[in-house]
Amino acid sequence: MTVAYEWGSVDTLIKALELGDVEILYSSMTSNKIHKDIYTLRNSFGFSQNLKSNKLIVLHTKTGMYEDIEKNTIIAWNKK
Repeated sequence: MTVAYEWGSVDTLIKALELGDVEILYSSMTSNKIHKDIYTLRNSFGFSQNLKSNKLIVLHTKTGMYEDIEKNTIIAWNKK
């Protein structure tokens, strides 16, 4: 199920990330590239997301590194 991202759906996206892996499609802030990677918040350090922030902190499943994604660059997401 691919979900086109809307600003109000950030809560739904965060819940999906907390439950498992989510593929996020987003545009680069520094180039014209579109990125697509798999992220999660399952088994993360248990910090809570700031819903008022323009950034989403996620754990990259392949690298194990935390990354921040600007919410307004998210195009779509898909639960894996």
